[in-house]
Amino acid sequence: MPREIVHWLVLERCTERLSESDATAAATALKTHRSAAYLGAIAHDAPYYYRLGADHAFSQIAEAIHGRFGQDTFEPIRTMAADILHSPDSERGALWAFLLGMVSHYAADVVFHPLVFYFTGDYYDPDPKQRTKARARHRLLEVYLDSWFHQYIETWNKGKISAVLNSLDNTFPRITELLEANCNTDFVPENVREPESDSNLDDRWERSFWHMAKLQELFFSAPVGFVMRQLNTLTFGMLNEYDALCSYSRRKPNKFFEQRLEFHNPIDQATITATVNELLDAAVEDCTALFTMFEPLISGKSKDVGAALSITGKSLSMGLEHVAPETKRHFSESGLPLPGLKIS
Repeated sequence: MPREIVHWLVLERCTERLSESDATAAATALKTHRSAAYLGAIAHDAPYYYRLGADHAFSQIAEAIHGRFGQDTFEPIRTMAADILHSPDSERGALWAFLLGMVSHYAADVVFHPLVFYFTGDYYDPDPKQRTKARARHRLLEVYLDSWFHQYIETWNKGKISAVLNSLDNTFPRITELLEANCNTDFVPENVREPESDSNLDDRWERSFWHMAKLQELFFSAPVGFVMRQLNTLTFGMLNEYDALCSYSRRKPNKFFEQRLEFHNPIDQATITATVNELLDAAVEDCTALFTMFEPLISGKSKDVGAALSITGKSLSMGLEHVAPETKRHFSESGLPLPGLKIS
């Protein structure tokens, strides 16, 4: 994460930037295949929504492509790019748009996630109670951020993931094939790999996007949010993680985000002071630079994926390269002065 609005806003602004640059092939792919690009911008997170995260082996794939286990997170991007180069000409435009969407997700997470992790606590805390609290705060902060940035974007799909999926037609199966071939359990280190619990592995990516779309609709529903709030109270906070995702009562942008925030990278403790709007600008800047790397591949001027995409992908959680799971992390002791985000 952050959630879909932040990712789509980064994607939209990068597309505008490319239109004013020499990266004409990339810009054309993004504009022509907008639905595929929008899907790519949320693809990293789709496995988390599949069966509400109950398929741990599939959720691990999301963790792996986010760099949870210290991987080069651009490796699956490179292998997908290589596959696209060998795809029929008629498919390439949509597949490139999808992959660029995934790159925009990468750029947004690398910039925003250190802030989210720092202020919400240890997402992987060994204490189950503390872990649940941290994950609820994590998701809630992302809801606040989406509510803030919603004022800056007019989405063609009215913000609905289902509208994206319904507009893809025959492109969708090819996209999920690309994901199944390159973003699978092979990218999860064997020593931590969870055993498969799903007997049908062939269409998990496809189902995960539909699960994501359905859950988005539920989380925006006022009746569902009200019931969730009551159930969470009755269960003494056992449903905090899901209650945090209910956006129906948090749609107005909070003016708290007008101010500059000071936070530290949880790994190297580097100090960052910025407004969230300035962080968005930084993500757009980084994303635009990454998009231009794809231009020779998309335009057909080069087929050398290794040369074009030679960077080492960073952890999408910590914004640094090769962050191992055991690396010590540092978090805020107080959180943020917003409802649900204070740490006591």
